Amino acid sequence: MTDLIFEFEWENPEAARGPELRATWGRFSVYVDNEAVTRLEDKQAASIRKAVYGPLYPIAEWIVKNWWSLLNETATPRREATAPYWQRHNLAAAGEGFALPSLFFRPEGRQMRLDWRRRSSIPQRVEFLSEGGAVVDLKHAMETLSTFVTAVVTRLEQQGVADSYLSDEWLAIHTADADERSFCKAVGQLGLDPYDLDEEISETVIRLASSLPEKIWEEFFAAADPSRFRDQGAEIESFLQESHQSDLDLAPFRDVRRQFQDAASIETSDLFPWNVGYEAAKTLRTILNVPTDKPISSIQAVGDLFHLSPSLWPQAITYRNGLWRHAIDAAVAPSRRESPCFALGQRHERGQVFTLCRAIFEYLTGSGSPAAIVTQSRSEHQKSNRAFAAEFIAPAEQIRDRISGEIATDEDIQEMADVFGTSEFVIRHQIQNHRIAAISEWT
Repeated sequence: MTDLIFEFEWENPEAARGPELRATWGRFSVYVDNEAVTRLEDKQAASIRKAVYGPLYPIAEWIVKNWWSLLNETATPRREATAPYWQRHNLAAAGEGFALPSLFFRPEGRQMRLDWRRRSSIPQRVEFLSEGGAVVDLKHAMETLSTFVTAVVTRLEQQGVADSYLSDEWLAIHTADADERSFCKAVGQLGLDPYDLDEEISETVIRLASSLPEKIWEEFFAAADPSRFRDQGAEIESFLQESHQSDLDLAPFRDVRRQFQDAASIETSDLFPWNVGYEAAKTLRTILNVPTDKPISSIQAVGDLFHLSPSLWPQAITYRNGLWRHAIDAAVAPSRRESPCFALGQRHERGQVFTLCRAIFEYLTGSGSPAAIVTQSRSEHQKSNRAFAAEFIAPAEQIRDRISGEIATDEDIQEMADVFGTSEFVIRHQIQNHRIAAISEWT
C-alpha cells in the first residue's frame, strides 16, 4: 500500500507573532512513499532541501476546517475548475503567507488520489520541485491527517495556548455521534462546511437524506450544484415517484437482470471499480449473445438487444434537461412491475447511448428494487458504470484490433467512433484505460 507520511519537528519560533504560530513553529515534510512532496529549491540560500519551516497551526487548521469535504467531496469537472474547490483540497491553500507545495487531496470512495506539481512561491523565493501522483487508502490518509492534527492540538496545550479554533473544531469532529457524522458527510460531499451552514440548506440536506434511498443521496450530494441542489433533489424525488407509480412492463429486461445476477460472480471488493464495469459488460454481451464487433449506436439498438418492441421501448425513457444539467446525467428506478424507467439528461444521440448504458449497469447490478443516479463525479460507483458503458459499446479487443501501431491518431479515433456509432470520448476512454496505444498529441 502507498504510504502518506507527514514528518515534523518543533523548532525555535524566533520572531514569529501570535501564540498559535509561536507554539507550533516547526520543520515539516510530506512524503508519498519515498517521494518528498516538499522537496524545494531555496533560491535565497542557494540550496535544496526536503522540508519547509514555519508554523504548523495553519496546516492543521486548514485540515480541520475542510475535514468533511477533504475526505468526502468527490471531484466533478464543474466543481474542480473552481477556486473554492482548490482552497478546500490543495495543501498550498493552508500557507497563509508561508510556502507550501501544491498537493491535491481528492477522495474517491475507499481511496484518496494525491496529485502534486511543481510550484514557485515568489515571495518566499522557493520553488517546489517534485511532481507526481499516487492513490492511497482513504483510511490511511485519514489516519495521517488525524495524527498530525492531534499532535498540533497537543502541542498547543503543552505550550499553554487554550481555547483555539483548532482545538474546539477538532473536539466537535471527534465527539460527533452517528447521525451528526452522517449529516456532516453529506454536507462535506456538497463542498460545504457543516459547522457554518445556512439553516435552509441544513434542513434540505436532512430532508433529502431521509427521503432518498441511501445509494442515491450519497451519489447526489457528491454531484449536485450547491446553489440549486434543493430543486435538483426535488426533481429526483419526482422521478422516483413517477416511476414507482408506472405500470411499465419490460419483461425481457427483468429476465436479463435475473440471468445477469445469476451469472455475475464478481467479488467487487477485490477489483478496481473499472474492472467491475468491464467484467459486467462482458457478462451482459454473453447473455444477450451480442458479438463484440456489433455496433450499439442508437437508443433503439439498445432496445433491440433486449428484444423490446419499437412501440414499448420508448415508453421507458424520458428526458430531463434544465435542473439536471451539470449535476445528474441520468437516473433509473423500477416501475410497479420492477421494470426499469430511465431518465436522461441530454439529447445528443451518441451521448445518450453511453449515458443510458451507464444507467442500465445500475439496474442490472442493483440489489432489491434498484434505483440509482448517473453523475459526473469520480466516485467508485460512477467509475464502474462508465467502464461498463464504454466496454459494452466499444469492446477493447475490437479497438485493439483496429490500431496497427503504438500510437492512435485523431483520424484513428474518429474512424472508430464512426464504426461503433459512439463519441470520440468513449474511444479515447477505452484506448487510455486499457493502455492499447498512446494517443497522438498532434491536432
